[in-house]
Parts: sequence; structure tokens; C-alpha cells
Amino acid sequence: MAYMDADAILTAVRDVIEDNAGTLRAIAESRFAGSLPDGLTDSAASVRAMSTARAEATIVKGGLHKTNYPINSNMGLRSITVRIVVIRHLHLGEKLSDSLRDDAKALAAQDGDVLWQALSCPGNLTLDSGANATGIVSGMLNEWAGSDLKRLQLRGEEAGLLETVHTFRGVVKVTQAVS
Repeated sequence: MAYMDADAILTAVRDVIEDNAGTLRAIAESRFAGSLPDGLTDSAASVRAMSTARAEATIVKGGLHKTNYPINSNMGLRSITVRIVVIRHLHLGEKLSDSLRDDAKALAAQDGDVLWQALSCPGNLTLDSGANATGIVSGMLNEWAGSDLKRLQLRGEEAGLLETVHTFRGVVKVTQAVS
């Protein structure tokens, strides 16, 4: 019996976001970097994002897909929801100028479209960088559930940040035991 390979899925998503992976609609390596673990302070996250926006992907939901095969089948379909958090650093000028701040927010909104085009391109998520199959149907996350400006941090003299959350859904095929 094979279970959903969440590690391969997250690695493939990270490969596409950070490493210009994928056959079509690849994201430039300079657009996003990783190194955004949970628990960072706002200041630390902002400092890490000074040179390149930082991104972190997480599978936040899973479950049986509405067209899942019967329970006694050896194949199964799972729905997954992947959340991608992106942190962008805000410089002093962006904290003080409406126009510059609007430019930063527009770039953050554009991130959603950039991510959608790369993650929804058939085949881009079929394998991770270690050639492990993800099981993602058609090798893509087939639904962009939305992008939300979660936080615009402008307090005091600390480094500012802009945090957006981008949510995508897909279907994963797994092999199930039948005996």
C-alpha cells in the first residue's frame, strides 16, 4: 500500500517556487527564496526578505476527493489544499510613501498570478527534484483558491513587511490496499 507522498509534493512545490523547475511557466529563481520557517519574528522574516521575497509551502488540508474510487478499489483520490506564505521586505520609503507602498502591494498581488501560472501548468508538479513521483493528478494544482494580503507591518522603526497567503487545491492519486 502506498500513502500520499506529502514530502514529494512539498519538495516539488518548493522546486517550482524557488528553483525555476518545471517545463513551462517557470518562476525565475530570483523571485522567491525559501528559509522562512515557522516561529520567526516579524523583524527576522523581514530581514531575510531584504534581498528576495521568502516563501513557505504547507499542505493545510486533505481528504477524500468527491470522485474517489469505491473503498474496495486499489486506487484512491485525495483532495489537498496547499498554502504558500510569501513575505516581502518593506523599506523605509515604502513605509512612508503611498505610491511606493501601492507598488509593493501590487507586486505581492502579482505573486499570486506568477504562482498560479507555474503551479497549474500540467506536468510541473509530476516529480520532485529527486525524481520521486508526487501522485498529483496531471502534475498540477488545478485550482487557485485565492490570494490574500494577510499583513502589512509598518510599526515603528523595525523593518516592515508585507505578508500574503496564496491558496491552491489539487488532486492526488494514491494506491490503496485491497486485502
